Amino acid sequence: MNEHYLSQNLKLLRKRKGWSQDELAQRYGLSRSALSAYEIGSAEPGIATLIRLSEDFLLPIDDLIKRDLNALSQSELDMVAGGLRNDVTGKHLRVLATTVNADEEEQIALVPERAKAGYTGGYADPDFLSELPHIHLPFLSKHKTYRAFHIHGDSMPPIQEGSIVVGAYVDDWTSIKENERYIVVSRHEGIVLKYISGDWQKTGAFILSSSNPTYAPYPLAVNDILEIWQFAYHISDGSDALENGDWNDAFRQIKAELNELRRMINKP
Repeated sequence: MNEHYLSQNLKLLRKRKGWSQDELAQRYGLSRSALSAYEIGSAEPGIATLIRLSEDFLLPIDDLIKRDLNALSQSELDMVAGGLRNDVTGKHLRVLATTVNADEEEQIALVPERAKAGYTGGYADPDFLSELPHIHLPFLSKHKTYRAFHIHGDSMPPIQEGSIVVGAYVDDWTSIKENERYIVVSRHEGIVLKYISGDWQKTGAFILSSSNPTYAPYPLAVNDILEIWQFAYHISDGSDALENGDWNDAFRQIKAELNELRRMINKP
């Protein structure tokens, strides 16, 4: 291995767990001298031991080796010890996959109802995204990345059943504002539009709530979340189809594109 932080990270994480060298060595079927060698950097664990360390400390192997955990603040270390992997900010999730048109303009991929189940597995795959329908909304900022999602259900009135919601990608979760609407993509909940609240940086969970009072708020673990998109606009068949503006030309263009999207969505 090249220069890395594995030895000092291992020592730090072991102590924060309250384990002695003997206890951790026994856990892995190692001698204390072997574990001591790992912690002073005179020897390196094999891949099987690295996998076990990653599972025990809820950290990716890449973080164990390459990230200097001693440089984190006390609160960040607390989150790491709780299994939040310092990805609680959302900054280290991944590089966002996007597609562009022939003019090298970034396209807005639409995730229709039929593709929502596949999205949680293919959200980072450019090939998957390229097969989705795309829309163009000229009034949106060119400095943000947007995605559109087909939303069903009655949990977020006045947004209507079957509307299309458009969100701007949130790459830093510390910028999330409480009690504002976000599109949250997670492994177990799928794609939902909700209000976000709660002291998630301490508890490790967002509180998601609806504008329909018949739906109770519920927590969603940060580690379960794949993406967060800040709600920007929604498109529907009603007179409230476009929020945050009253641009007649843009509205007519959106309506035309919406009709085409509905045709594509309903296409067998």
